Amino acid sequence: FRKGQAPIEMVQKQVGEMAVLEQAAEIAVQKTLPEAIEQEKLRTVGQPAIAFDKLAPKNPFVYTATVPLMPEVTVGDLKAIKAKKEEAMVTDEDVEKVLTNVRRMRATEKLVEREAKMGDKTEVSFQVFLDNVPIEGGTSEKYPLVLGEKSMIPGFEEQVVGMKKDQAKEFKLAFPADYGQKMLAGKTCDFKVKVLAVYEVVLPEFNDEFAHTVGNFKTVADMKKAVSDNVLQEKQQNVDRKFEHEVLQQLIDASKFGDVPEVMVTQETQVMIGELEQNIARQGLNFDEYLTHLKKDRKQLMLDLTPDAVKRIKSALVIRALAEERKIEATKEEIEKEMHELEHMYEGNEAALRQVRSPSYREYLSYVIRNRKTLHWLKEEVAKA
Repeated sequence: FRKGQAPIEMVQKQVGEMAVLEQAAEIAVQKTLPEAIEQEKLRTVGQPAIAFDKLAPKNPFVYTATVPLMPEVTVGDLKAIKAKKEEAMVTDEDVEKVLTNVRRMRATEKLVEREAKMGDKTEVSFQVFLDNVPIEGGTSEKYPLVLGEKSMIPGFEEQVVGMKKDQAKEFKLAFPADYGQKMLAGKTCDFKVKVLAVYEVVLPEFNDEFAHTVGNFKTVADMKKAVSDNVLQEKQQNVDRKFEHEVLQQLIDASKFGDVPEVMVTQETQVMIGELEQNIARQGLNFDEYLTHLKKDRKQLMLDLTPDAVKRIKSALVIRALAEERKIEATKEEIEKEMHELEHMYEGNEAALRQVRSPSYREYLSYVIRNRKTLHWLKEEVAKA
């Protein structure tokens, strides 16, 4: 028989009457459920759970669909937000720190037979013990340590100052209370350190010639101005991020939310784990080894991330509700402009271009632009208050 032309009696005999009914029921659900959701004006998230209540030959087909709903949001009073935006300022010390780091990148090292002092680069071996037991990752051989860069816990570099080549030393130090490894946070440990070499770091002279070789600047003053502008831009970005975080958090606290469905929390934690995994990979590390170091598995990590996932969900919900309340939307021109920029960026990459030009990506871009505009409006309103 041609496809779709077999007699129903023969099909029922071949595969069974219930199998035919079940497949028909699935088709009916796919057709009627979206219509029902649209008719009831429901905002759903995740996949619905379908139960066939009545499925029998020569009887009406009845089913129940249980769908998680987007939480209702009542946006809080913007006047309740008391966040204040700090002023970004650049000090001479900020500029000098950057300039010193640039000079260090072009510095030369000279092996010396003297006591180590701040600014020197040393080569050390060390061991760290907690209750006379070596801690995991607490042993290193030929570790390059620049004194004054504060790459170790507070007090470590000061203990190395004054030591000479082949000199060994034992001392006690307390790890900071907010140290990343909780088992060491606030704990006092025993350190065994031996200096293997001391190098004097010779910085290049900071003059017009140096400035020209670094960034084609004409003078030292030009280089300082460029550094100052870059530092100011970075500080302004940090100030803006901090202000945005405070505004959103206070708006969330002032707003009311319905129950957040578990499916939304699960999806968001999975996104956060994916982001973390990418960051770990960019650092050249293995994610499973990272989890082993934390002494956690993915399920435990998801539980740890749940509070932050709920915050992110509430941020998205309140921005969306505020956008609807204020009728903020991405215009066709704004979407086209960003799509054109993306097409230019991915020129020659056909796979990326197909994704950028897809209807789903266009919808995503509209969502991103709308949120960006809403946040901008919100921060301006709060700043004016």
